[in-house]
Amino acid sequence: MRLMDAGPRLQEALYAISALKEKWGALVVHLPHTLFFNAKTAEPFLDQLRSLYSGTLLWEPQNQSWCSDKAIDLLNQYKVDKVHADPEVCVIGPDITLSENNNYYRLHGKPKLYESKYSTDYLSELADKIKTTSPTPYWLIFNNMVDGNAFDNAHELQKLLSKTL
Repeated sequence: MRLMDAGPRLQEALYAISALKEKWGALVVHLPHTLFFNAKTAEPFLDQLRSLYSGTLLWEPQNQSWCSDKAIDLLNQYKVDKVHADPEVCVIGPDITLSENNNYYRLHGKPKLYESKYSTDYLSELADKIKTTSPTPYWLIFNNMVDGNAFDNAHELQKLLSKTL
């Protein structure tokens, strides 16, 4: 769904997701790399989305134009946070602060996108970070599915987390 004229489809999607009730933790808007930031279409979309949904809203842009000052200002105005992605496609500057409550990660594999397995060292650091922010909700998606790496990494992270929880 593109951002323009998304009203009815947006309502249908939110209605379907609402069946999750209390299990619905956050809504993620994943934007393709071909979708450039345009305030004239982004603002009405966000306005409509926020009129329908007041919960945790996260943005996963695949185009660097969404990390411009103007885009970040607009996202902040609508209380939209950015997904922590690895590798990061849309890099924001060090002067821009994400919400302290933003614990949504999508791990795509690095250096080979969707393929590479994460190292035990990387997962240990992530486990330590999760432990220090608990009980804040954490959402973590392993998207490095080639050769079962997502499953292996998730299983290893579970073991690391269970060691000291």
